[in-house]
Amino acid sequence: MRYTVNIIVSIKDIIKKVDIGIPEYISNIQSFYLYLKEKCDLPQVNQGEVCICSKDKNRDITLFVITDTESVLYSPFKDISMFASISPLYISYCNTIARAEEIFLANEGSHYYMWHEGYEDEYSKYGITKELEEEWLQEYCLSPKIP
Repeated sequence: MRYTVNIIVSIKDIIKKVDIGIPEYISNIQSFYLYLKEKCDLPQVNQGEVCICSKDKNRDITLFVITDTESVLYSPFKDISMFASISPLYISYCNTIARAEEIFLANEGSHYYMWHEGYEDEYSKYGITKELEEEWLQEYCLSPKIP
């Protein structure tokens, strides 16, 4: 399998583009990430941050999320076979709270929309309190709706 991997510092800036072949013996997400880290010289994930591998630059379709301990926090897939044909991949880094807020705002503060759009599982991994959600609702003048 061949991938083009785009490594992003901020949501708008691709800082490095790497074309890479993945050996067939790598099948699980953890091994895939560690291989990418080594071959693409990925930055270390800092404490309180996550590394997000997505199908698009705007992180709308998450393939997997890695924690600062280099373990898989979230993936909708059991192994890499489900996204073997996806190229390019986008690797970006984000504060965990900022990523949760990004999902929350994209879904207008609605857990129903998060569930419906497939974000609820990832969002729940960030451990956001109801109090923080209430702050975001007030700060961004959101009133979640259930259709």
